[in-house]
Amino acid sequence: MNELGRGNWIDAIAGEAVVVGFALREPELEIKGTELAAMVVNIKYDDDEFYKVEAYARGLELELERVKKERDKTIFLDKVRKSEEEKWPIREWEYDFLCVKGRYQIWLNLPVYTGVVMLVDKEKVAIESAIRRFFVDSTFESYEYSYEESICQDQKFRVKIWHDGQGRMVREIINHDHGDDGISKGWLERYYFDDFKTAATAWHELRKITG
Repeated sequence: MNELGRGNWIDAIAGEAVVVGFALREPELEIKGTELAAMVVNIKYDDDEFYKVEAYARGLELELERVKKERDKTIFLDKVRKSEEEKWPIREWEYDFLCVKGRYQIWLNLPVYTGVVMLVDKEKVAIESAIRRFFVDSTFESYEYSYEESICQDQKFRVKIWHDGQGRMVREIINHDHGDDGISKGWLERYYFDDFKTAATAWHELRKITG
């Protein structure tokens, strides 16, 4: 995140505090994010008092890391649904923005599909392309790739995983059968991000595509 510039990393911390604070119903965290954003507006970078902004931002950054580690669970930040009615089977793409154990993720989820037509849905393909542009290798060809198959309660799971050069997971696809002899399947595609700024920008691109 540092390559974005000194002002931008502070804006990112402020935005992250507001979003995470709202999702966790932590008003104090949300307020601190708003306060930091106001400080950036009122105290310019070349002002002698700007060190106070940086100090406040560093403290808030540490507090965010502590909160995310203490929670050690999935934090749902936003979602996109074509329909709010939870009627099974769901045969439409659903999208989620989450923080799981300190890492931000974007999920592309198709709970039920038959055949491959929905996998190449125009909107989903556009979203996937937009998200992949936020990775060093948008083709994912240079990342370490692994494939596993397993059976659980008569359902077959096919899992594809990509890791970067530092061993961090960057993408995962879970394609699994439902309990009907594999006639219908489910698809979950996950993208992993190490910083809020990149993840939030990618999510913003997703929301622009979905309208």
